[in-house]
Amino acid sequence: MTSESAAVRRDRFWLWRHLGGGAAALAVMYLFRESRAEWSPMHAWNRALGDASLVLLAVAMSTQTWAFWVTWCRRTKHGLAT
Repeated sequence: MTSESAAVRRDRFWLWRHLGGGAAALAVMYLFRESRAEWSPMHAWNRALGDASLVLLAVAMSTQTWAFWVTWCRRTKHGLAT
């Protein structure tokens, strides 16, 4: 399998990845909203949106760092680092 065909195969599922990320974001936001049921609706939704965006940003940054670390360790272990 060439790298071009792997890239084409990866790009076929971009819509599903985006829909999955959007669904996860909505679920996290809803859970934060439900944790503040005693607040007024406007303030609860605003706070839920802020909390969800902070959590999703932290998850995105940590997964990118983790992926970089794993790639670097594999390259170093197999003598591929330059």
